Amino acid sequence: MQKDFKIHKVLSYWALRIVPAVILLQSLLYKFGDDAESVYIFTATGLGDDVRLLIAVFEFIAAFFLVYPPLSKEGARISLVITSFLLIVHLFVVGVDLPVEGGYTKGLQLFGMTLVAFLTSLLVLEQEIEEKRTYRYFT
Repeated sequence: MQKDFKIHKVLSYWALRIVPAVILLQSLLYKFGDDAESVYIFTATGLGDDVRLLIAVFEFIAAFFLVYPPLSKEGARISLVITSFLLIVHLFVVGVDLPVEGGYTKGLQLFGMTLVAFLTSLLVLEQEIEEKRTYRYFT
């Protein structure tokens, strides 16, 4: 019974880190690929292509840090900054309904993925700050 509980702790530890990392890595395709949604979001905010690519680089760094246990706290912090910025942009600047092909469904998908990445990164940071690490890979 105790062994099964430890397996669940290990799985939850890694799932909390892999989910936001995969979402951040998947969003790199939008940002580096000049996708219409990503271009619209960053031009509507007045930031342009340079900031879009800079955020993509930081998303890649955050995704790597999240799955590397000694740096997962820093990865969660970087991810929280990026995703909170994107959530604010979605809520107050561009909205969920984007004026591109796919419109509402594409915007809702981007907003939902950003929200899930934000919440899971928040859980990772909470887990790391309280030092209740359920599985220490490097000890």
